[in-house]
Amino acid sequence: MKKGKAKLLSDKDIKNCIRYIDTEMGSNAPRNRLMFYFMLMTALRIHSIQKLTMGQVYKKDYKPVDSFLLQPEQNKGHKKELQVYINSKLKDELKRYAETLGDVPYSPYDYLFQSNKGSFLSKQQIIHIFRTIFNGVGLDKQYRVHSLRATCLTNLMNKNFPLALIQQISGHSSINTLSIYYRSNPRNIKTALESLVD
Repeated sequence: MKKGKAKLLSDKDIKNCIRYIDTEMGSNAPRNRLMFYFMLMTALRIHSIQKLTMGQVYKKDYKPVDSFLLQPEQNKGHKKELQVYINSKLKDELKRYAETLGDVPYSPYDYLFQSNKGSFLSKQQIIHIFRTIFNGVGLDKQYRVHSLRATCLTNLMNKNFPLALIQQISGHSSINTLSIYYRSNPRNIKTALESLVD
């Protein structure tokens, strides 16, 4: 059983992780880099990224889509579809990844994040990949795959986006559930208290 909240990644942590992926992960570096950014920029869970297909995120010419529909079977609890939006940073990463594919013909049914055997990555494989990254940059065991989702949602909260909007992004059924992602930021506390001054 995991104890405590997954720790948040700082900007420095993110840069260190990307540097480690690019320099230490060999032929799997492009896939792992895209997977890292995909989770950081969309707040998707492991279960949701496992079986993403090329046809969900790319058009026929490997041009990234603006958004895609996550199917119920790709979503936690298999309850509902979720519209996932792709920001400019993630589009750049998708383009970068497409360039590494060389002459691989476009197949919409291929998995985006493939194992070396061509299937989708298992949950255990994804956990192992991220543990390797976090260990490689000296981050302790409280940094987990869920740290990317937590970092994404907490950053949105710290930018004061409405909870209803963040709920739409996260796919939570209740706004109340989002409270577990709120991390007190001293800057926000100071701003809140200063707002009381006439």
